[in-house]
Amino acid sequence: MMQDSIPRKLFIGPRRVMYIGQSFDFSLHAHHAVQLCIGINGPFELMLGEDKLPVSVRGVLIPPDLPHQINASNNPILMVYLDPESVDYAFAITPDYMGDEALLWHENDNRIALEIDALITSDNVTSPSILIALVFKFFGLKTDYVIPIDPRVKKVLHALNNSEGGQCEIEMLESISCLSRSRLQHLFKQQIGIPIRRYSLWLRIRKVILLIQHGRDFTYSALACGFTDSAHFSRIFKEMFGVPPKTLLLNHAAISILVTEAL
Repeated sequence: MMQDSIPRKLFIGPRRVMYIGQSFDFSLHAHHAVQLCIGINGPFELMLGEDKLPVSVRGVLIPPDLPHQINASNNPILMVYLDPESVDYAFAITPDYMGDEALLWHENDNRIALEIDALITSDNVTSPSILIALVFKFFGLKTDYVIPIDPRVKKVLHALNNSEGGQCEIEMLESISCLSRSRLQHLFKQQIGIPIRRYSLWLRIRKVILLIQHGRDFTYSALACGFTDSAHFSRIFKEMFGVPPKTLLLNHAAISILVTEAL
């Protein structure tokens, strides 16, 4: 399969977002999400900050709020976004990583990168869980921290996932879990890997996307999921991912959007 024929896909998970295809990350910008990028079939050009020269990399881990610009116009790219408060990001720390600078990978023939290339270019990305496991391995993130979910946390997850707008009053969650607020918040983050409020935010963003996919307009979808209006949703989305939501969500012909529990 030729590089330019790789279909664009956006996977929306409960804690992570993954994009495959031509880059839309062309201007210098910063965002709150942690960004993992891997060039498909080869390196891409990266600029960090206004005063730094572009460098050619095979992969990069970009910490929160670091200005950057990606030019991969001639090469598809894989991007994964993580919440900076997540356990995923905590496990990304290496002995040389201080948390405020990007980590660069230059090896073009990296074995894991080649596995990712093969999976994507085979047009067989049916299970994002397989791909995300390879991405985590490439960047050195651990994937063995999953533990059985406490029944009380399961009740909270059920309530959040089945709420109309992806959010519940904390008093209600305390009641159904029979836990104090501090104990519930600690146990939830320990087991799910992200605070309740951040999990709820990711869930609300997913629900907005689902509503838009089902033909609802931006304003209705944003209000239904607890955002003040469509501008509030757009601002939160851009702060998190660096691009306006309409860049992705109103381009269905070019980008396949898949909401999944596998991320």
